Amino acid sequence: MAVDQLNDITQENSYMAQESADLSKNVSDKTENMVKNLDYFSLN
Repeated sequence: MAVDQLNDITQENSYMAQESADLSKNVSDKTENMVKNLDYFSLN
């Protein structure tokens, strides 16, 4: 029973880590896109 609980927790942690990585990539992509768009307004 304890091993099953540890397995469940490990799987949940793995899922959460993957979801976090996916969200981080999404934020990074959106930030990069925003920076490119803001370059249009550069005063240089």
